[in-house]
Amino acid sequence: MQLTVMNSRAALLVARYQDRRQLAGDQLYADLDLSVANLPPGTRLALGTAVIEVTSQPHLGCAKFAARFGDDALRFVNSRIGRELRLRGLNAKIVVSGIVRADDEIRKLPAEPAGPDHDESDSVAGVLSYRGAPDPPGVTRPVS
Repeated sequence: MQLTVMNSRAALLVARYQDRRQLAGDQLYADLDLSVANLPPGTRLALGTAVIEVTSQPHLGCAKFAARFGDDALRFVNSRIGRELRLRGLNAKIVVSGIVRADDEIRKLPAEPAGPDHDESDSVAGVLSYRGAPDPPGVTRPVS
């Protein structure tokens, strides 16, 4: 595992306040369906100029998560449905290092090379945000 990604809405749900969301401890927060059905292991996502790949290792939370958000929050994200939806988030590995900015689109990459009729605009999957406040315009962060 090199990177953890959590759904920004799920993070806000357990944190209850925007300024506590980053306490979940993930590196990326995205408005994206992270469910196993939508992003099975091996799925590659392009964000900015970087590419990440979803791994099979589950992201389950830890004692720090429970201490910050409560045991009920930990049980909620680790329930059967919570795991299917990956409410606690997912683990990913970085395939291509690159620059990622707040509000970059996240594109699900095709499993096979795209043919000449492939329209990349059909694969927009979500929008990226960062731990804490968004970057000011023009600020970029490397992912490596």
